[in-house]
Amino acid sequence: MLSHFQRENKLKKKFSLNTPTYFILGCFMGCIIFIATYGINILNVTYDSWLLNENANFDLTIEYLGWLFFRHSTWSFPLGHINDLIYPQGVGIYYTDSIPLVAITLKIFSPFLPGTFQYLGIYAGISYMLQGGFSVIIIKKLLPVFSSSILNHIIPLITSILFVFSSVHLVKTIIQPALASNYLILAAFSVWVYRDYFFSYKRKLTIWAILGIASVSIHLYYAPMIFGIMLCSLLHDTLENKKVFKNYSILFLSAISALVTLWLFGAFNASGSLSTSGLGKNCANFNTLFNSFGRGILPKLADATGQQFSAFSYLGLGGILLLIIALITALMHYKRIIREFMHINSAAIPVVLCFLGFFIFALSPTITFGKYTLGTIPLPQFVINAWSIFRATGRLLWPIMYGCYIISIVVIARYLSPKYGLTAISICILIQMFEFYPIAAQLHTDYSSRKEFVSSFDDDIWLDLAEGKEKLYLMTSHNRYNKVPAVQFLGKKETIYLGLYAYQNNLSINDMYIARRDSDGISDYRTAVWEDIYNGHIDDSALYLFFECPPLGVIQKELMYIYEIDDYYIGLKQPLALNDRRIRPVDEITDLSVLPELGEYVTDCKYTEDGLLMSSGGEFRGMLLPLDSGKYQVTITGEDIEHADIDCIVAKTGDSVPINITERSENVITYEFYTDTAIDQSQFKIGNPTDDVILITDIRLTEM
Repeated sequence: MLSHFQRENKLKKKFSLNTPTYFILGCFMGCIIFIATYGINILNVTYDSWLLNENANFDLTIEYLGWLFFRHSTWSFPLGHINDLIYPQGVGIYYTDSIPLVAITLKIFSPFLPGTFQYLGIYAGISYMLQGGFSVIIIKKLLPVFSSSILNHIIPLITSILFVFSSVHLVKTIIQPALASNYLILAAFSVWVYRDYFFSYKRKLTIWAILGIASVSIHLYYAPMIFGIMLCSLLHDTLENKKVFKNYSILFLSAISALVTLWLFGAFNASGSLSTSGLGKNCANFNTLFNSFGRGILPKLADATGQQFSAFSYLGLGGILLLIIALITALMHYKRIIREFMHINSAAIPVVLCFLGFFIFALSPTITFGKYTLGTIPLPQFVINAWSIFRATGRLLWPIMYGCYIISIVVIARYLSPKYGLTAISICILIQMFEFYPIAAQLHTDYSSRKEFVSSFDDDIWLDLAEGKEKLYLMTSHNRYNKVPAVQFLGKKETIYLGLYAYQNNLSINDMYIARRDSDGISDYRTAVWEDIYNGHIDDSALYLFFECPPLGVIQKELMYIYEIDDYYIGLKQPLALNDRRIRPVDEITDLSVLPELGEYVTDCKYTEDGLLMSSGGEFRGMLLPLDSGKYQVTITGEDIEHADIDCIVAKTGDSVPINITERSENVITYEFYTDTAIDQSQFKIGNPTDDVILITDIRLTEM
């Protein structure tokens, strides 16, 4: 006598279209939804304004900028190395999230591509298609066989809408196309579901190695998801065939393949860092699957850390309703479910472990429920460092989100009558589409029509400045010892536009907003450039861009020619022809910061990103600065500085210049002084006589 599942498999052969046909139909569904949402303009490889204009997300822009620099870099090893971005160390294409697999492949064919070529739009479209394709074949494989052939065809196709129109896929695609590659999760589930096809060792090793390599060469966050699903699938095989060594050698060899790919693509490049900060803040919440974060009909729920949107895994109102119906159905038919699953108990343990494992890791290491933090798992530092590679642990809920869709659809279709099952699933899909329609409509408005981009750095002044130059130095802060990145001064978008300016004018650039930057390496090189400036070694091939007016010593010692242009301060070795009223020589400016030059004259002080921390008994004196005769005002700002000792000294004689204190508070000290003769070497002294640490954020000298 045939068992229930044997009879079902026999019927499937009678009613099924072949799997590739269903996959193609699913891809077609994904394509229709993509075009309806975004239009076709972003599929034009020569249209890149949508990646650059003010509405474009900055992550999307840096992904494109990474490709631009990489395309025109000379080939080197590792293969993904970019020479002129984060000069002189360079950076790997891995750290700009530019989909390394696609970027490296297209660079090979770069000579045959148009001058302007963007692939992010086409990649987003392919993601939609593959999302639809894999979801259809998963559902088709797991569904029962209905007596009506129409139901056998229609349910897998309409349920693909739920997967393609998922909240994560919809929200992330146009922000971070690489991170929106949810089809990789569904591809891994497909391999698990179609275990009977990948029965041989060679087939299993090949497909899992390909998925492992794809996960690390598209976006690293998919690696734990793909390898987690792989582990559970291989456990399923092991429980059935007892071939422990063979099955887990597949896991080992796939991991080795992925690591080699990371190395080849430059992930271990010294100018980038796989590990980063934020572990515990970007974890999932117990409410994450039900939290719309204001992107649906249901209200935004509490966020315990303020950064849990990175774990966004909202099931959607339709998905939640689908899950509720599935749970009720399971309770109504629990005896039948238990009886049937006794025949496939080897699948139960891996499925439960898959859900449980992803759920635990997504919630960790800081366990939160609503606005409350329930606790933090104590971990040794080396574990924290390794885990910080995947600091946004909440994203590991994505396989659970899609797993909920899959299991809910299968339970409803298998245990409700075909009529009620199809009706319930259809209603849930319609609700999902209704809820996310406003997001899709806004995306259509933003991206379906062409919008041109004009950079503020495209005019003649900036083009002339770049002529004959090879480097663009972004000189953040006057303090050569701090590590403040360019993006902290300008914001992400403006910093990226400067990167675009550098690319368009064939300039190397020493700083840029990227996902995982080597802040120490970037800061050390900028410090070296500052030292060259102070020592009078100005690079004639460089364009120096200061975000605040350079220090008084640099100006008055005439170490370089400095001009104010469009609210930027530009330093050059050679003078500019002053034929444009927007070019203003900096020696006309009388309000200057003198804090940055105090670094070499400190005792018990430490520079931080916030300013100079001065311990009890600490002291520093300003660098030797020349001053013309006249009246000056010094304004010191900081925290807890009310009782600080202050003085203005003529360095050569050690004499104090009489000062008149006009304001003294916890945050500001202001004093004035007058000198009737020029001072060759002046110093501004501050001491901390208190028992507490004080912070100095700025010392500003104004000529009155």
